[in-house]
Amino acid sequence: MIRVNISREMAWLESSNLKNCDIIIPSHILAGLTKRITLMLTRLKRPYIVDPHTYIFGADVEHIDDKRWFSKLVADYGLDVIITDPDNFELLPNLLVDNDTQPTDNLRELVENVINYQRTKIQETYDDINEFEGFDENESDKNPSFKPKWIIPPYFFISAGRKDWLPVNINSIKLAVENKNSNEKIFAVIMIDKEMLPYEKDIDEIVAEYNIDGVDGYMIWCAYMNENSAKEKELLHFQNFIKKLAIHKKPIHNMYGGLFSFLLEDKGMTGSSHSICYGEHRIPFSTGGGGMITRFYQPYLYSKVPLTRMEEIERALKLKKCDCKYCVILKGVNTPGEELALTGKHFILKRINELKEINSKGIESFLKKLIDVNKSAMDNDKTGAYSNFYERFSVWNQILNK
Repeated sequence: MIRVNISREMAWLESSNLKNCDIIIPSHILAGLTKRITLMLTRLKRPYIVDPHTYIFGADVEHIDDKRWFSKLVADYGLDVIITDPDNFELLPNLLVDNDTQPTDNLRELVENVINYQRTKIQETYDDINEFEGFDENESDKNPSFKPKWIIPPYFFISAGRKDWLPVNINSIKLAVENKNSNEKIFAVIMIDKEMLPYEKDIDEIVAEYNIDGVDGYMIWCAYMNENSAKEKELLHFQNFIKKLAIHKKPIHNMYGGLFSFLLEDKGMTGSSHSICYGEHRIPFSTGGGGMITRFYQPYLYSKVPLTRMEEIERALKLKKCDCKYCVILKGVNTPGEELALTGKHFILKRINELKEINSKGIESFLKKLIDVNKSAMDNDKTGAYSNFYERFSVWNQILNK
């Protein structure tokens, strides 16, 4: 699943003739780029999911109310009714569950609004565009029906020192199950701090609490964990969490993961999502933006490298140069916008091919290839100057064989 965040990524997906991935749309992005996203989905005709992004309202994030999407989601979710003090906009658990951890009317209203947002936002926008502007016959079916692949109930962050959001999450899921239509699926988000992973008692409690009748699957987010730089113990705890959750025999998708997550299939992981050449982990409550570094995905190293160092790294580690259709064009390009577009499309192509290979030849065969990459790179990198691009494969091998 590919998570889209900015307009240029949507153009990359459209021109890549995407047929292999589902799309995840964060609601704060949808709120700001509603028309553009609707046009993308109309052209791609791919399954999509709307991430409601509710966790952000459960934290004291500085300047969040300055964001353009903030007031739109506040109104769509009915948060302006729940929180009546405009000078102290803070969503607290006790507004959503009572002292006996039962849902309040506020929570019932929030769940209903969040679900309806996912159900109707794209369709209503399409109908508005079609009524006032019309669609080209090549862009649209006559009467397309926009329905998300699954519905995500409101979710909030559970940390080791603060689990008061847990009953809110559980009640949200139960209310969503009560309100789901016969043809809908409910996927519950489990958003926890990575620091909780070593504590089996806490993990066992969470796994048990989220075993809710009517839930069709899970999306997990171990906040602050980066599978590409995580140490062996951290990844082992993460793998154990997946194995425990898999006991419920429901699909499990990592909200922010990469190649390692896809290699956890035989441990219980069903799939993973990320953005185009970034977003394989995410730090929550970070509101900073900043420019995007142009990265190149070196397919024979299975690593993202700065484009400006691509030739240096390939020469030092004696790597093949990619000859895909995008890289052939990239050789003659020197403008940042064109470089970004070509490296983005290149990444999509290579990741899809990797997943096809994993599915056809198996995880064991693919993991062996990663270990061979590690050995070859170590032989060529006498000083270890480039070890951060390949050393994780040795760690992954140790974890996946346990």
